[in-house]
This record gives sequence, C-alpha cells and structure tokens, in this order.
Amino acid sequence: MYQWSRYNFLIAETDNSSLLYNSRTGAVMRLSKDRSIQIANDAELDDDIFSVLYREEFILDEGVDEVRLVEEFNERARDDRSKLSITVELTEACNFRCSYCYQGHKKENIHSDIEHGIINLIAERATDLKTVQLNWFGGEPLLRLKDIRRISAAVGRFLAENG
Repeated sequence: MYQWSRYNFLIAETDNSSLLYNSRTGAVMRLSKDRSIQIANDAELDDDIFSVLYREEFILDEGVDEVRLVEEFNERARDDRSKLSITVELTEACNFRCSYCYQGHKKENIHSDIEHGIINLIAERATDLKTVQLNWFGGEPLLRLKDIRRISAAVGRFLAENG
C-alpha cells in the first residue's frame, strides 16, 4: 500500500490548473483541473501519473516516517563540513517600515570584530569547503551595500585561493 506525503500542498492556480508542491523534497508539479480534482478526491490514479507522483515522492510506501526522514536529512546537513551557511545581520536600520515587521530599527550596524570573525571562520575552513552561502539579514541589508561588497570580496579571495 501507499500513502500521500504529509508535506504535499495542492495550490489552485487562476488558469484552472493546480500546483502540487512537496515541502520536504521541493518537488513541484503542474496539474490539470481534472487531475487536481482526481487527487483532491483521492480517486484511483492511472499507472502513468502514479509512477510520476511516486518517483517525485508525493506518494510513498505505506509506513514511511517522513518526520524521521527530515530529521535524518538535517543531521546529515549539520554534520557536512563541506558546506557552510552563515546569516549575517548587517544592520538593524531600515527605511521601509513594513507594517508586519518586528524589528526595532535601531541604527546599529555590524561591528568590525564580528565582520573579521566571519571572514576568519571562512578562511580557516576554506580548504574543506565546497559551498559557502552568505545570507544578508537585518533591518534592510542593502543599506550596508559597502559592507556586503567588502565582506563578499574578502570571502571570495579566500575561496578562490582554495579552489
């Protein structure tokens, strides 16, 4: 027997089609209106569509513990020393004032010791890294575009030197 993934989302589009999205795997599939109705009503699927949905993990073997799959994926990612992802809060300042924002919008910016720490961490690990991801965060990070360029250039130099 089989089961639908608990991470599936069926999203209606304005052109009468739907998107089937799986947030665990990232798989996306556009479905016709008839196919969407068939899936929404849990109707029996023909072999062709079933095999695609199974291959893309929208449908799984019965008893698969998807929560455990997510936990295992995160454990592997956390232990993978070849990848480094850093979120850098450059500033708390923002010029947008979005109504949903929770930030206090202080005029505080990244301190030079934090910037040097980020660059040094990457430099120390550069020979072991295959992927480096810098995520710019803050109030509005683009208010600190010079910092983004300076940090990116320094990181780029270390990574280029280490292939």
